[in-house]
Amino acid sequence: MDLSIVVPTHNGSATLSRLLQSIRRAAHPRSYEIFVCDDGSTEDILSVVELHGRDLPVHTLRQERRGARRGAARNLGIRASTGRVVLFLDDDVAFAPQFLLEHLRSHDESSNERLVFGFRH
Repeated sequence: MDLSIVVPTHNGSATLSRLLQSIRRAAHPRSYEIFVCDDGSTEDILSVVELHGRDLPVHTLRQERRGARRGAARNLGIRASTGRVVLFLDDDVAFAPQFLLEHLRSHDESSNERLVFGFRH
């Protein structure tokens, strides 16, 4: 697996919908997987994933809400991931079509382990 995308969310159904649409429109690596990690939402996150993730290799993981636990939700996704690169995306982002491939390319440019991060506009 080339890339694992981990998306923690809590009641982010509206913004998660936009993110999944952005992923669908993106140029994809050969192999990738998406984990939407639900931190005990009261909104129906599963329906959003099913509606917008039909053509995507997306999986939904859920933990019970015990306070704000975004980090624990990310860890849930990390444990399930099989990609050589793990990309964390918040549920409220959208990106340019080449973003996923460019992110992977930045890791491939060096034989050293690398942390890549960007800024939001």
